[in-house]
Amino acid sequence: MTIQIDIDDTITWAPAFFAWLSRALKRDGHRVRIVTARGRHLGEPEATAAELRKFGLVWDDLVLSEPVPEIDLADLPEDFPEGLIHLWPKCRATMAEPPDLVFDDSLEVNALLARYLPRVKILRPMNTWVSAPEGSFGNMAGRGWSK
Repeated sequence: MTIQIDIDDTITWAPAFFAWLSRALKRDGHRVRIVTARGRHLGEPEATAAELRKFGLVWDDLVLSEPVPEIDLADLPEDFPEGLIHLWPKCRATMAEPPDLVFDDSLEVNALLARYLPRVKILRPMNTWVSAPEGSFGNMAGRGWSK
């Protein structure tokens, strides 16, 4: 199985979890691809790899995006949203080696992957703490719930 993981607001939101996950996946013989919209210029690949190692992650591939001015617009699908061109390198890398499962926080990336790779399963970390307003569960005490 191949698992693809985003960095910013995914790995960075729960680094201990993704370190554990990447190690467990690699131990069991799976591929771990880290694919990010971070640019691959000005030393970014080395700095990014160092950051991931500091978090304790292991991976098979680390794919960073080229800067927007370097994107070949002739490479884009005809229906690719113009306002999301900066995400094309990430989508293209995913399409080149379709994973079985993607962890990515971005609604835009998830929508693009659902459009171009409809068979890929996507998990979106919420990258926020979820809480329920007081009283929003109604009378749950009668169902075995208590405060």
